[in-house]
Amino acid sequence: MALDADSASTGSQYQYEKLTEPDALRLILLRPSRELQNPLECYLISTTLSNCENDLLDHYTALSYVWGDPSHRVSIKVAGQALSITASLDTALRHLRDSSRTRRIWADAICINQNDSEERNQQVRQMASVYATAQHTVIWIGEGNAETDELFKTLKSIASQRLLGKSAGTSHTMEVSQQVRLSATQTILARQWFRRVWVLQELVRSCDPWVQCGTFLVKWQDLKNVIMTYARDIGAEKVQVVEDMARLHSEHHLSRFRHLSGYNSEDPMSVAGRLLTLLISRRALGVQDPRDRLFAHVGLLGSVNLDESLLRLIEVDYGKEESLVFFEVARFLTEAFQDYRILSLLEYGHATNSTHLPSWVPDCRCRVKFLSYFRSFMLSPETLSHFSQNNLHRAFANFPLPRERREPANV
Repeated sequence: MALDADSASTGSQYQYEKLTEPDALRLILLRPSRELQNPLECYLISTTLSNCENDLLDHYTALSYVWGDPSHRVSIKVAGQALSITASLDTALRHLRDSSRTRRIWADAICINQNDSEERNQQVRQMASVYATAQHTVIWIGEGNAETDELFKTLKSIASQRLLGKSAGTSHTMEVSQQVRLSATQTILARQWFRRVWVLQELVRSCDPWVQCGTFLVKWQDLKNVIMTYARDIGAEKVQVVEDMARLHSEHHLSRFRHLSGYNSEDPMSVAGRLLTLLISRRALGVQDPRDRLFAHVGLLGSVNLDESLLRLIEVDYGKEESLVFFEVARFLTEAFQDYRILSLLEYGHATNSTHLPSWVPDCRCRVKFLSYFRSFMLSPETLSHFSQNNLHRAFANFPLPRERREPANV
């Protein structure tokens, strides 16, 4: 483990050192402060996922958050040097900062050199493992208000009673009105975190997820249970997002012990089926980079050992143009299925508007109406009748690559 280079030059820009190990990552050593308003001070250390996995003493917490407005930025001190981050991340770290102890945090915008495309590709490819290895994950949903504070206090009180073997329902837990709980739950579900594509992977792969709102922290499971309690009053669509996330989280962790098929499958059709369902069900959520509609879900496909030619089609590579990424994921799904069920993406609103893409390649820039992950997606018989397995190779012969990009960009 190495400490990134320090500098006594106050005001100089922070310079990242290269990561050299295959599973290398950086962790933030976040200095303590008793005052929320105090500027952030931290260091970065370089280590590896394997070292973190085997370290019984020094654990780290992964942060799941929304980057926020990229133009609204602040400067923090990293090893005495200036580093620019979004105001959203600055606020999150201030609230995660301990009053007396240094905390080890992983946050993508700081721990990954965003100006190094090669490093960014490698780090995003292992991001699922970063959340899986973390001892805890903190989901930062923003600052609280009086109602969310009351709800989180209630949940903390219930959790404390549960640890003591007592039933919930006495003292403070009964003092919060149903209307306050409902209003607080609606406020929480309106937060941007629930509409961000990347958070599904971050939650599903996390061993111990917590949710922080302002200064209050509760377990994800406890907050999810409250949300489901008010499902009828909140509305099916908003609650469905949470229900799908919770079910996927539970299924993933059950599979780790039971070795269920689909998560560690070498069958191309199983992997492709899971990816297609994710692309359809999550297509209503926002991303800053349309390529992330694929890249954010690759880590949920499990440990796969597919043919190298297939794996290359869904590899995280920000050097590829958008149109090439869309084309290659379409090709991956079509070759894995050996049919054209990918057209379900077109039927559910992903019709291609780009002149650079074949008409059968979904345009992943589109945001359309939400649909549950667990709903069955089937092409109509009329649509399938227009395509046969014989057309598969003919389509790729006619459109070997999008016209604007014949080869992947060098990174």
